[in-house]
Amino acid sequence: MRLILILFVLAWTVASLPEEQTSPASSNALFSVTNNREEIISLAGKWRFQPGDNPNFAEPTFDDSAWILLDSTKSWSSQGYKGMSGLAWYRFRIILPAGNEPIALYLPRINTCYQVFADGALLTTVGRMPPKASTYRTQPTVVALSAADRPAPHTVTIAVRVWHNPIWAAYVGGGPNGEGEYGSLSRIAPMAKSRASERTWSSSMDLDIAVLEFLAGTVAFALYLLRRSEREYLWFSLMSLSNGLGYLISFYESNNTHRIHLWDGIGGAIGCFFSVASLFFYRSLLKGRTNLLFWSAVAAQCLTYCITWALFTGHITTPQIIASSFLLDLLSFAWILLLLSERLRERLPDARLLILPLLLSIGNEFLITLANVLSTLDVKELPYPFDIVKRPVEIASSHLVEVLFLLAMLAILLNRFSRTSREHDRTASELEAARSLQHVLIPDNIPNIPGMQVMTAYHPAQEVGGDFFQILPLPLGETLIVLGDVSGKGLGAAMTVSLIVGSLRTLAETIDSPALLLAGLNRCLYGRGTGFTTCIILRIAPGNRLTISNAGHLSPYLNGVEVETEANLPLGLLEVGLFHEQLMILTLGDRLTMLTDGVPEATRKRELFGFERTQILAIQGAEFIADAARRFGQTDDITVLTIDLLSHS
Repeated sequence: MRLILILFVLAWTVASLPEEQTSPASSNALFSVTNNREEIISLAGKWRFQPGDNPNFAEPTFDDSAWILLDSTKSWSSQGYKGMSGLAWYRFRIILPAGNEPIALYLPRINTCYQVFADGALLTTVGRMPPKASTYRTQPTVVALSAADRPAPHTVTIAVRVWHNPIWAAYVGGGPNGEGEYGSLSRIAPMAKSRASERTWSSSMDLDIAVLEFLAGTVAFALYLLRRSEREYLWFSLMSLSNGLGYLISFYESNNTHRIHLWDGIGGAIGCFFSVASLFFYRSLLKGRTNLLFWSAVAAQCLTYCITWALFTGHITTPQIIASSFLLDLLSFAWILLLLSERLRERLPDARLLILPLLLSIGNEFLITLANVLSTLDVKELPYPFDIVKRPVEIASSHLVEVLFLLAMLAILLNRFSRTSREHDRTASELEAARSLQHVLIPDNIPNIPGMQVMTAYHPAQEVGGDFFQILPLPLGETLIVLGDVSGKGLGAAMTVSLIVGSLRTLAETIDSPALLLAGLNRCLYGRGTGFTTCIILRIAPGNRLTISNAGHLSPYLNGVEVETEANLPLGLLEVGLFHEQLMILTLGDRLTMLTDGVPEATRKRELFGFERTQILAIQGAEFIADAARRFGQTDDITVLTIDLLSHS
């Protein structure tokens, strides 16, 4: 509501606000309250000015008649001393009325640091003067004069010793920047407080945006906590929180005298963090690649901060070096726009929604950076950002762009969260259904087979797997043992498993030949997708007769020795499959071990578990073999079956 009032109501009332009235300006560096009825007198007018430094310049007896007169409301740079830095002095005289009421000066902003003397006595120092000078950005200051009794009007010589930073001299004027005043302390003090409140209110848009940024950052972080796999919420949260902190610092700087090296250094570091977080946000949101161009853009932002830090700490002064930061920013802008254009061609939904806010943000940053660079290169200043409203709250075009960008990005992220939540719920529902189906299809309880002990281990790599096995007792004391592996993982593989198991159980009602069962499964799978399935079927009949037919699966192990089986193609590749069978006779105490390729393909630091380790472990139990492969490094579904012949059937 406050922003709406600022934008639409205050704009209509600005024109009706009265301009501040001041007393007539002096033209001879002498100001007096004795000739005026007003209790506050303007110091706007001509002050004596002299470049250089001399302690005698502060003395009231010093003859300054040869000094030139400069307009006290404008910098010396705009009055014939462009680019001048270092030390210079201003002098003017004020006539104090008789009495004992304290008198005070209200001095405007003065670049960069200064000292104030009254009749040679130092009254105050603002900033840090040479020999250990440090750059400050000042605010208007109240300086109290002596409160001694004045039996008659008394003339006081005011001398202002100013030091201007050489780094700033190329593009920031030295000396006063505004109108000073003096009068009774009882009137100057509340006036100064009132004007400070006006400055605070005028710059409060920075505070408003900081609050919005913190709220947006909190919302984004809450979304990240709900969906931690989607890092774009985290990066946007860091963007908003850092940008909000940057606006808080800007608000503080607008209302307090502060050391440039410290606060602009902190602000620059926060700005660098914001820019880097922005790059990671767009990369995450638009699924960008972490390639050389991306890391170059990140490095460019860090280098830009280093250049800015070196500028503010006095390590560089060449404006052309400052301009190089603009070119580095262009690299980041180019990477973001290139990534956006790629995703637009791919018709990514978030890319279409991002066009307007992203162009607003990049355009705003581009114009601000360009305006700063042009000012340092002594080029005519670019009038940006534009002031939309000046009083009582200053609203610039960049403020509006920031608010629009923030609201648009929040809308995009909330819409994305809602969309992905629906997709996640649908996928979770499908996975839960697949897990339930697979739980039914993969037997938990092994049927009791006379004369044999069957042990199993089943460990899918994801929520649902592509491995399957079945143990089907048949009439006449025979048993079918089936083990297979569907190519792929996840829901698609699980649905194929359900098709295979259902078809297998139907075929087994009328067919007991392993080869014919494989042929029937092949017919069911052919033409249903692009994958394939490996499968091995064992039939154990009375008399310990073992019949094996293999469709591209790993051969079983008998007492730790691999059983050589006929080489047949996996299921689903050809419309008509031909599968061979082979017959073996088992003996008491034999152990058959069947497994999927998740065991030999387990990987640790690019090293495979391998067939040699698998064969060594083939004499162990099913769970022992599976645990060994999982500890080594599971990358695929792992299924192991062991069949021990306990007695003659």
